[in-house]
Amino acid sequence: MSPKLLLSDVSISSAVLPVTVCMVLVVVVVMVVVVVIVVEVVVRRRRPKPSVLANSDPSPSPRATSCVSPSQERVFVSYSAHSTSEEKDRVMNDLISKLEKYGINTSSHDFLVQRGEMAYRLEEEICQSSVVLCVCNKSFFEEWNGNTPLPQASTLVYIKSLLAADLQNGKDISKYAVVLLEKGDAHYIPTHYLSSCKQFYISDTEDIVRFIQAEDCTRLGVTVV
Repeated sequence: MSPKLLLSDVSISSAVLPVTVCMVLVVVVVMVVVVVIVVEVVVRRRRPKPSVLANSDPSPSPRATSCVSPSQERVFVSYSAHSTSEEKDRVMNDLISKLEKYGINTSSHDFLVQRGEMAYRLEEEICQSSVVLCVCNKSFFEEWNGNTPLPQASTLVYIKSLLAADLQNGKDISKYAVVLLEKGDAHYIPTHYLSSCKQFYISDTEDIVRFIQAEDCTRLGVTVV
């Protein structure tokens, strides 16, 4: 064999070797990248998902169990137009104002009147509210039973009609709740309609807020944790 042929073989081998090394390195890098991606996917799948209700602030908060933003919690407060000025002030100051301090969107018949919206808006407002709070006192009971003249666009008429239809059709009426001004006002609750509903005293602000939040979570299909 000639020296020229041997020299040619050596040159080819020297040229092929770097190419082979490069190919091996490329394969190794690709395998490492694939392994890293697979590990990352596995870790992400096994990592526990944060709760939708998680609160970054560890300190207690009145909205710690809320599953929705305040603007989604709509509450309609119904009370008799024949209530005394003192009773109306208590509803405004001890119920509506306190709920709004928790960020809960609250409305009532008086609010609609102030905005120039009358009867045609009442039924829509009641139906769209996640919770309806009925302030049951003597005036409420008498107006409910027709013992006093009905005011223009009485909320009690609409609530009574909606409740009657829901009860007849076997629908859930858990969004309705009773609020009592005094300890002895329980006998003013309309028996057939509201006696099975949740009951609170007007001073039970935190319990009322928790009820509102729980009802809103139920309506949205979210579990409170």
